Amino acid sequence: MFSQLSPELLQEILENVFDHSTLWNICLVGNRTIFSIAKKLYWKEIHWRWNAALLGYEAEDKEKCKRYQQQLVDYCSNEERVKAARSINLEFFGEFSGDYSSEFFDILEEEIPKFVNVTHLCINASGLVVEFPSAQNFGVIIHRLPSIISLRLEGCRAQEKDFEARLYLPKLQGLELWYCDPEYTNFARDAPKLYVLEVMTGDGEQWWRDEKHGVGTFGGYDDNASTFSSHSLLRKLEPDSDEEDEDEDRDGEQPREMKALERLAIRCDCVEKCWDAIAITIYIEQAIPHPDLEELIIHTPLRERDYRSIIEYLVAPSLEVFYTTIWEELPTFDNPRTPTTAQISFAEFPVLSELWLPCKGLDVDIVFDHFALQDNASLSTLYFNENDAENVDYISLTRQYAQRLPKLRHVAWKDRKFCRIKREADGQVSDVLDKEWKSPPWLVFRGIGSWWEDL
Repeated sequence: MFSQLSPELLQEILENVFDHSTLWNICLVGNRTIFSIAKKLYWKEIHWRWNAALLGYEAEDKEKCKRYQQQLVDYCSNEERVKAARSINLEFFGEFSGDYSSEFFDILEEEIPKFVNVTHLCINASGLVVEFPSAQNFGVIIHRLPSIISLRLEGCRAQEKDFEARLYLPKLQGLELWYCDPEYTNFARDAPKLYVLEVMTGDGEQWWRDEKHGVGTFGGYDDNASTFSSHSLLRKLEPDSDEEDEDEDRDGEQPREMKALERLAIRCDCVEKCWDAIAITIYIEQAIPHPDLEELIIHTPLRERDYRSIIEYLVAPSLEVFYTTIWEELPTFDNPRTPTTAQISFAEFPVLSELWLPCKGLDVDIVFDHFALQDNASLSTLYFNENDAENVDYISLTRQYAQRLPKLRHVAWKDRKFCRIKREADGQVSDVLDKEWKSPPWLVFRGIGSWWEDL
């Protein structure tokens, strides 16, 4: 059937196949036209998984080490493959042996500039056992990819001296850091066009079990060390004042103070009070303007006073999505407000449309007593925390919220219900549809999307 289709239509069909293994199977069907189209799509993604024991000068098996190097050179010598590449995923595992400045990395640094069309790079070093390549090696790789707009790092370690020479990334738009040493946040401050920043901190053990199924060895940290990642990040969001003159010489463009951010997501594994929550509060209390920030996701164990400070000092007039968590298990916002406790208003965020409140939301009067939600005319979706209550009438609760908020379209309770509100032309509630819980897509780290598929 496929053989009867035009090459243009085949191209259109195959471009919608994003699964790497499926594209490989399509390459094997035996049709020359299909193969010529599918192979270039298959080559868009490069996955290299390297045994670190074969990368150093002191590798025990010199012959295997040489073959490793030759395989890299041979691959990069294929001009058609190199030009088709859009995404490079590097994974290192095992125990690194020998000098950090290995011959393998020298070859990689020499060959990597050939990939002029690559826009995404992922470096995964979480499977390394003891030693690891220098962050300078990673920095050179990143710097020599001229078209990179998205970068994801997992389990990468570094020291401050590795970043003594600033690495300017003029095209970088999205940065994901998963359980990396805090020094890698230097990439964030040296990217003037960065609009998506997602950081995961904590000990990483649960992530390793859930996402990697416990395969290999996770080179994680103890909790005390890992929680400094966000702390260092937030301290480095602004360039140092004494570095401004130096920055002006970079192609006439000066790194911004992270004001171009549209999405900031920081998640921490910690279930109790940690430095992440304190650092986030301290940073936001500086009232640094974020005029383009649309999504703020803070999944750390905040205290109630930290939560209030964030809302009070956050300067983000374009904010549409706001999610935070509170560590204290006291049912503060589920009990009536005391006379000495101020009501919380989100009026400074005029276009706020999706809001997750840190309470169960089972008493509408108490919720509106704590939160002045009527100040937000554009509010369309309310989310509440999970609850263990039985026989809850979520339909009735949704109607009550809908009557007070004229633009409200959805009310959801985590792991319980996702209720959809139907309205008449005059805005009156006509019906409420009872749906199963549906987690919002903005909770998931997603980088900047499937941008490179369209290039």
